[in-house]
Amino acid sequence: MSIDKNRGQAVVSYGAHLEVRNPDTQEWLGIMGLSGFAGPNVTRGEIETTRLDSKAKEYVVDLKDNGTFTATLQTLLGAPSQRILAQNLDSPDALDFRLYLPDDGFGGGEVTCGFQARVTGFPITGAQSQVLTTELSLRITGDLEWTFPDSSAPRLTWSAHFLNEHSDNDGAVAGVISVVVHGDTFAGDDGDALDGVFFAGVPAGLTGEAVKVDSNTAYIGFSGLATTHDAGESVGATVSIGNQAFTGGNAAAIANTKNQVIFINFLD
Repeated sequence: MSIDKNRGQAVVSYGAHLEVRNPDTQEWLGIMGLSGFAGPNVTRGEIETTRLDSKAKEYVVDLKDNGTFTATLQTLLGAPSQRILAQNLDSPDALDFRLYLPDDGFGGGEVTCGFQARVTGFPITGAQSQVLTTELSLRITGDLEWTFPDSSAPRLTWSAHFLNEHSDNDGAVAGVISVVVHGDTFAGDDGDALDGVFFAGVPAGLTGEAVKVDSNTAYIGFSGLATTHDAGESVGATVSIGNQAFTGGNAAAIANTKNQVIFINFLD
């Protein structure tokens, strides 16, 4: 993936995801069913300090207000993450959240934003020929914690975070995603399956596959035919690349290895 360092590259939304910390176990959980979001909506007010001898209006800046965060979810109340959100409506306590953006626009890798917020809305909507959806509303309290990729640190870069169904509309997934490792190398023989790659949330009928291309590149794709593949069945599968995949044997030291979402876009 070649990126003009003077201009960057537009970042698609696929691969963005949101996590919430379970207040009982302190475990981070991915919020299931995320299909859109807006926020944090940050503003910074002004305080007027104009005096009678001022030549023009004068101001000082107020504290910033990190505002709200809203998200559209497919309603999946069997998921512990969504139950935590619904139950927070009865609690005075704020929850911990982390928003993951798939790239910084320059191939550097994931950008994260951590914040605390209280759930202020969890309305569920249903209609004929539509799936149930929830319009989640959060009120952010306190500061934002941004984390940006270190271009000198070991990391993976992903060529994309989505794949499309084959044009035959038969449930097959077309193409592959190229994953490049910086600061380490992939283990195993070129052309063989890459060990230590774990898939979750893969639609029935499909199998996630990872193949080592060379010491720095691997391909991620899906074989088989999805059992159901209407447009409404489009889903985000999760890929994590573990210790066995790297010659250094330490995936935790490499950024962008855990819970990478690949959205599988089925055709109408």
